[in-house]
Amino acid sequence: AVRFVSDDPPASLVDRLAATYLDNDTAITPVLWTLFRSSEFWAAVGQKVRRPRENIAAAVRALGIVPERDVSATLRRLSDATHRSGHQAMRWPAPDGYPDVHAAWRSVGVTVELWNVHRALVGGWDEGLTTPDPLRLVEGEPAGTVGELVDALCRRLCFQTFRPDHRDALVAVLGGDPDAPAPTSRTADLLEVTALVLDSPYFARR
Repeated sequence: AVRFVSDDPPASLVDRLAATYLDNDTAITPVLWTLFRSSEFWAAVGQKVRRPRENIAAAVRALGIVPERDVSATLRRLSDATHRSGHQAMRWPAPDGYPDVHAAWRSVGVTVELWNVHRALVGGWDEGLTTPDPLRLVEGEPAGTVGELVDALCRRLCFQTFRPDHRDALVAVLGGDPDAPAPTSRTADLLEVTALVLDSPYFARR
């Protein structure tokens, strides 16, 4: 329930899962069926924060990035980023696994590391990875004005538009006028907006 619903899941859900576990001779599959069919599970969108490795993997997927050449070297560099953020695969020393609550990952160091990774991915700093183009990410979406482009990027990367004051902050990076024509090339400001969308709490939640 902590993994799939929230850091502090409802006791009623936990009790139902426990009863299912005992009623089925401790088989885990019926427990998962109960969990995934629960209203609490379907209402859990945005209640969990991605752990660092999840955040990095989600950014790679959302940007459509793939390795260009040496896959092992590329994966090693991404793995190094998870190490610096404290969430490298198979490195937790205790048998209970990495913490799965947001408080365990709420630090300046982890936050800055993720922001740096987002900028490296958006900016194409790693020659072993394809370089994303924000304009191609929103192809087929209304994106003729700055405001439309910002909304399209937010929907593409976070599956939602941002609340007005947050949207305005992104629009300000692109000049401040939401009705102005959107950039037609991969500008530094457009890359900054794309990275800021990934830096946002909207992207941090799953």
